[in-house]
Amino acid sequence: MPALTANSSLLLYGSKVYEVLQYYYAPSATALGGTSAVNTLYAFIGKVTPWDDPYNPPVPTQDQYSLKQVFKNIVTAKKITSADISPVLPRKDWVSGVVYDYYDDKTDMFPTKNFYVRNKYDQVFKCLWNNNNTPSIVEPQLSPGTFDSTFLTQTSDGYKWKFLYSINAGAKQRFLDENWMPVPAGSFVPNPTITNAGIGSVDVVNITTVGQGYDALGTQIVINGDGYGANAAPIVNVAGYLTDVVVTNIGSNYTYDNPVISVLTGYNTPNVAAVAISPVSPVGGHGLDPISELGCNSVMISLNLSGSEGGIIPTDMTYYQLGLILDPSSKESNPSVTFGDIFDATVQLFVSPGTGSFVSGQTIYQGQSLSTATFTATVVSFNSTTNVVKVINTYGTLVVNQALLQDANGPVTAAVRTLLSYQESDFIIYSGYMTYIENRTAIQRSSDGTEQFRAVLRF
Repeated sequence: MPALTANSSLLLYGSKVYEVLQYYYAPSATALGGTSAVNTLYAFIGKVTPWDDPYNPPVPTQDQYSLKQVFKNIVTAKKITSADISPVLPRKDWVSGVVYDYYDDKTDMFPTKNFYVRNKYDQVFKCLWNNNNTPSIVEPQLSPGTFDSTFLTQTSDGYKWKFLYSINAGAKQRFLDENWMPVPAGSFVPNPTITNAGIGSVDVVNITTVGQGYDALGTQIVINGDGYGANAAPIVNVAGYLTDVVVTNIGSNYTYDNPVISVLTGYNTPNVAAVAISPVSPVGGHGLDPISELGCNSVMISLNLSGSEGGIIPTDMTYYQLGLILDPSSKESNPSVTFGDIFDATVQLFVSPGTGSFVSGQTIYQGQSLSTATFTATVVSFNSTTNVVKVINTYGTLVVNQALLQDANGPVTAAVRTLLSYQESDFIIYSGYMTYIENRTAIQRSSDGTEQFRAVLRF
């Protein structure tokens, strides 16, 4: 009988980066050569009735009953575009006194290593050396005279930092919050043919054991490995301590390397031999593709809802739920997914002048009483000038020229109007994949305000 074999596998961060890029580049895309959408992503707001505990919304669930309740309480759905999406990383502001991890090509850096920072100027750096695990006390920054041609800067505390990118003002406003910071998807994916670094470069040589008894003229650094061109020079002080190494050429096409510190013939053997390491960069070099080399596995969706959005979204309402739907349909596009920019998902009821005003969050009905009603709905908004009621969560069949009623309820007075006509939404409720739900405390809309919808999806 053959022996049983064990297999092991690992789903790499590259797959998560790919999912992030799919969301970023194609939130609304069409099939090649056709008009059918591959996916369209919409943010929605909904539910105008408060939670039982207004300060502690319930945790969303994904049983079919609960999902349908979310669907039928949708008020508005607005399409997400690439401008509304950014890959994001956990926000890590530089803090004095922290020992940062340094990048090592033989160490799995994700997700536990603390090896990148954002400074006060919104510049993002990657730590290439932490001076043998000492606290960082000098904030890295990119300013004239502080970096070399490879955007490497060494601060006076011995840290070596590689500048990766700056967060621009627009990205900062939309995608920077107390927990997350944006990272550019970049123009390239890892590729050895598009930069001088090729498969990998040697950007730093780091001294892990300081040498003693060296002579600057009699010491050389040779970088052995399977690439070519990397050169470095030792830093030896007047007391004969070999404290650091400066890379004079980062070379290219390395998958591994080994820095060798040697003493030329005729010079004394050092009292303490220096030891060095030199991590090889990712494919294409440090900074070619920050999204992959920093292990990005999250995207933030940041969508602004401004006022009434051209009369689509009521402003006299409070809502308690928001979320994302993938590939919904409209009556115009059915059965294909829709491409519309924004949808009013309510049913509009055109009523006659009458008694009282319909109030957002209240139930209106047709019939002898609420308990025996032939139609019920939840009021989203009521325009007393145009006599238009917007409703969601409908049940039953509307009958034109019959009364619509709202019972007195606490401070809410009774209201009676006659239904003259109605208009259903073009948006097909219950269509598409519900992909994200967030239950919120009350969000009050206003005619002159802007709400920012933010959601972070992790892969």
